[in-house]
Amino acid sequence: MAACLCGTSLPAQDTPEQTGATPTLHVYTNLVQIPVLVLDPWRNKLPSPIAQDRFSISFDGGPWHRPTYARLEADDPINLSIVLDARSAQDDLLEKIDQTIAGLAPSFLHPNDRVSIYAIDCSAMDYVEDVPAESRQLKLAVDTALSQWTARRQKIKAACNPETHLWDLLAVVNDRLSTRSGRRVLLAVSDGRDRKSKHDLTDLTGKAETAGITIFSLDPGWPRSSKFLTPEEGKLADACEQTGGMMLNLSDSSATKTMQRFTQMVRERYILEFPRPPNPHPGQVKIAVQIDKINAFIRASSTGVPLPNQAERAGSSAILPQQQIAPQVETASPEHVPCLRP
Repeated sequence: MAACLCGTSLPAQDTPEQTGATPTLHVYTNLVQIPVLVLDPWRNKLPSPIAQDRFSISFDGGPWHRPTYARLEADDPINLSIVLDARSAQDDLLEKIDQTIAGLAPSFLHPNDRVSIYAIDCSAMDYVEDVPAESRQLKLAVDTALSQWTARRQKIKAACNPETHLWDLLAVVNDRLSTRSGRRVLLAVSDGRDRKSKHDLTDLTGKAETAGITIFSLDPGWPRSSKFLTPEEGKLADACEQTGGMMLNLSDSSATKTMQRFTQMVRERYILEFPRPPNPHPGQVKIAVQIDKINAFIRASSTGVPLPNQAERAGSSAILPQQQIAPQVETASPEHVPCLRP
């Protein structure tokens, strides 16, 4: 499975040395962590944990290396943004979604997690941001974000402009989420239908990859007679998998179990840790992850890899990554596309 690593330059931190001056310790970011979703071929949980020495990673088709550390994500703080597309979800589902989301705490969403709720209805997006993952506060946040949808349903001939641009709004949510701490996850409850957005699929996935955001989606159009995704659903599913997530089916009868399954998937991702590659370059770098002797569905999230600045490269006392354990970037790879900045 390939993901995108975007190199970002660090500001210079060295100061001119003075004779007899007290030595200064300079600290540079070196370790990189990548969340990786690992399921069986049928998209179910694997029966047992995977040992660290079975993972391998490769950059831009370069040599395969073992990560220096691998573990389950478990209780790492999550910063979750949930986008409720009221235009595509059934009323029965939305009427209960406040209780469904509130019910995730404390078993599936933990006290250290933060949640933001965004509701798209007609031509507007209302939101409540950065609330603790506590049942009462989550329910209030969902009800507040859906207040315009609730008010409109009570009117017989309420005006509604359906020209809301889904990809543009998801890009806005992505930008807001990119500034927050924790494992960043964007969950879109939508069928993916877009209405003439300025952003396209490449824009959104590029921004998410740069910010280290994983996109999941819950498709409220299921169940239905056809087993194939519509073109709009296919685009949203692609965006999810390119950023390390996936699309799940959602219906009113399965909403609670599906939301629980989603959060459990996030908790059960693997965190692969490795030293920063010694020869990174600006632009997008593709990372591939494989597991020895396991046929699995693997989707890797992305993160920013800090590039060494001139001071760090020139510093005679800099401690460089251990060459034998740091992944090497393939220098003969094709021309790279510059990172998309949120």
